[in-house]
Order: sequence, then structure tokens, then C-alpha cells
Amino acid sequence: DRLTSNKREQLFSTDQTNTFVRLGYQIGTPDDSRSNAIVGESRSRVERLFSAYRRIGPGGFGLTGALTWSFDDLGGDFRYLRLEVEGLKRWQGRRGQFAITRLHLGAFPASDVIRPEEPDPEDRLSIPLDELFRLDGRERLKGLDDEMYGTEEVHATLEWFIPWFTDGDRQALKARWENWYWVAYAGVGNIGFEDAIFSEWKDYIPDVGFGFESSFRVSRFTFFLSAVAAHALDDRGGFNGRLMLK
Repeated sequence: DRLTSNKREQLFSTDQTNTFVRLGYQIGTPDDSRSNAIVGESRSRVERLFSAYRRIGPGGFGLTGALTWSFDDLGGDFRYLRLEVEGLKRWQGRRGQFAITRLHLGAFPASDVIRPEEPDPEDRLSIPLDELFRLDGRERLKGLDDEMYGTEEVHATLEWFIPWFTDGDRQALKARWENWYWVAYAGVGNIGFEDAIFSEWKDYIPDVGFGFESSFRVSRFTFFLSAVAAHALDDRGGFNGRLMLK
């Protein structure tokens, strides 16, 4: 992977080559683009607010894992081991309600320190910035203001979908509304550059929110509209509103 960027924060990765081998395994998620991004190309992931659209296999369970070995031979400029695992479970309730739980873990079991004089830990390691794990306010914890980077990361989310109407044909705002689900959301996570973050419970960021997911038709086009208002119960987050139209 030849890395180029005009961003100042990507300085140490610019014009370098990441040579790596990745071994991945998926069960129950072969058609899920976000899971495919774990074992393949992370920058090709499909960003959506909620997990209901994700393709989870029989029994409503999916597991994806990948181990990446980057080496500085054959023209490579980096050296590290990267492990990433994500589990998904869909729980069916009564009257069309359902919940989706997700647990994501990431770690670098090994990485070389090549710039010990740098003040920021992400600049000391032989790891491209894009390969570091991150917590952000969209795909992960929805109430966070900033992206936080690290070599060790864990987060879990719960999304509870409550149908208002399904398979409908309701007219409003010059559109035919087909489905509408109210969504209650909760999450918790932590990230850092030491494996101590997994057991430092006081540093975990709790996150709660409420939103909706819907679909409607205008002429021959179908639109998917989602929104959430979430609040990270920590000084690293705040109250955030997020919207997705596809």
C-alpha cells in the first residue's frame, strides 16, 4: 500500500509503503461491507448510523477477525502486528422489535518504536496513522466530538429498534413513507496506547442516544433516512446530532 496525503497529521506516513500480509476469517458476515472492511480494505467501508442494514447470517450472529503482519522487507517502511475482532448479534423481540449488539476489539501485539523523541505516541511507532484504531462519533460512539487514536481499543453498542410502522404507504412531504423505526442507543468504549485501557474502567466513555431509521419513496427513487441525538457522558464528548441520507 503506497501512502500519500497532503494532511499535516499524516506527515510520517506520507510517501511511504506499507507491505503486509493479512489473514482474516468471517462467519455469518460474508456480505456485510463493514465486516469485509476488517479483513480487506478499511477505507472502502460503508458508513451508516445504525447496524440494522448490516448483513448478519443464520441465527443472527456474526464474527469477523483479522491479523495483519506488516514487515519492512521488500520495500516496506513499517513493522507491526495488528489484531482486530468484531462480533454482532441480532436479538428478536415481540411485535417486530429487535436489538443488535456489537463488540469490537483491536490491539497491536507488536510494533517497533522508531522515533522515541517524538512527543505524541502515534508519531513514535512504525505504524501508518490510518492503521491505528480510533473512536469517533459516527460508526462507533455517536456522542463523541473528536476522533481519538490508539493501538488498543474496545467498544460495545446496543441498538434497540421499535417499529412505528412497516410495509406502509403513508403520504407526507410529497413522499410515500414505507418504514419507520424508533431507535434507542447505548454504547461504551475506551482507547489508548497501552493495553491497560482494557481494565481501566474509570476511563471508559459511556454514551446514550435516541433516533430513528426510515425509508421513503419519491417518484422512482427510494431514500433511507436516519438520525440520532446522542450524548457522551464524559468530558471528551458532548451532545451531538447526526443525520444520514442515502
